[in-house]
Amino acid sequence: MKLAQAPELRDPARLLSWLATTARRDTWRWVRSRSHEVPATLPDPPERAPTPEGAALLAERDRVLWQTVERLPERRRELMHLLAAHPPPSHPEIAAELGIALGSVGPLRRRTLNQLRRMLEVQGYDHA
Repeated sequence: MKLAQAPELRDPARLLSWLATTARRDTWRWVRSRSHEVPATLPDPPERAPTPEGAALLAERDRVLWQTVERLPERRRELMHLLAAHPPPSHPEIAAELGIALGSVGPLRRRTLNQLRRMLEVQGYDHA
């Protein structure tokens, strides 16, 4: 802060307002002066092992999900298996694998996920 400007303050009741304004302006000046600096990347947080209860819930979720996927029509089931790969294949790779036009991959994916969500909701699972 620029305390040299403090003597210009004529009304002592406005001291807090002056301090707040000065601090805000100095902070913005400091931020702007460093805006060209590239921030250091933060390390990934350490992975925590799930609790036994959490592991059981994840296993149950996965079991229900894949049982439901297996009830989808064949092409949609194949798409879900492709999307589950790590890393997932590109749209051109999916189109080639399924034998469909490249422009059909997105709509097929959307319809498949919507159908899967509806099927899970019927079973009592909520997507929220």
